[in-house]
Amino acid sequence: MSYTLNNNFKVFLKNKKGTELKPWLEEHKDDLKNHRIFYILRAKLERGDVFKIGLSERGDNSAYGRLNDYYHFYGETKKQFPNPNPCMGVRLHLVVGNLFNPSVQTSDSKVRQMET
Repeated sequence: MSYTLNNNFKVFLKNKKGTELKPWLEEHKDDLKNHRIFYILRAKLERGDVFKIGLSERGDNSAYGRLNDYYHFYGETKKQFPNPNPCMGVRLHLVVGNLFNPSVQTSDSKVRQMET
């Protein structure tokens, strides 16, 4: 479920434990359409508390595409035979965003300001 913060950000996901990226992404593909997003995720390949913080600043399907790139790079969590691999998979912890407005310069967007 998504909700809006006072600063006009919509919170798509906020989860300290994280959620598996691909199932969440497929369920929320349409919700992300035409949004600039800020995200925090963690690849299982990384040791310790290493998180990736990033953004997608273009409209249309770019938010989905940006997150889907992580799935293609890190893969899917596999816990069972025939290919259990503790290094595969990525968990998504936070996704917030606002509607893409082409008249707002990238450097002035709230998403960019949040990352900076």
